[in-house]
Amino acid sequence: MFHASCCVLHNDMINLNLLSPEKRKILATTLAYLTLERIALSLLALLAATAGILFFARTIVHSNLQTITAHREETAREYASINKEVGEANGTLRAIRELQRESFGWTSALAEIFALVPENVTLASLTVDRGGNTVILRGRAQTRDALLQFRERLEANPLLKSVSVPLSSLTLRENVDFEIRAALVPPRQP
Repeated sequence: MFHASCCVLHNDMINLNLLSPEKRKILATTLAYLTLERIALSLLALLAATAGILFFARTIVHSNLQTITAHREETAREYASINKEVGEANGTLRAIRELQRESFGWTSALAEIFALVPENVTLASLTVDRGGNTVILRGRAQTRDALLQFRERLEANPLLKSVSVPLSSLTLRENVDFEIRAALVPPRQP
């Protein structure tokens, strides 16, 4: 009565399969297609959700990029004047360093020259020709020997060279008015 292909005994239960083998094959194929369709729809929904998330993320990133770009441009405008001032200050500092490197220490040089004046010699004036680096000392010495002593001190000083006293100043023995000329030795560059 029961056909072997139409029923199955399973755990004391009987399953009846009333479909013909052809219809069972069609049903199995249809179930497979439906399963594949569900999987494809699930993947499509997942892809659509991913695309939506990516689009939303792109919109946020684009908005943030515009904000950052605007902020950077605003900051650049704010600091452009500061950068210009810093550049000008750096240029001024370079010019000052160059001037200091090339300058002559007049204060210390003059103090050193004044320290060479003996007690019995009085300076009336000291003239500096910066262009020619020449010093002209005018004054009065009580004696010719005091004037010669002053000249020797000047000649021994490393700041001066070519110290000259006119012979007319050496003819008098006392109260000798003089004019001494000397060339300044340029300082050594570091």
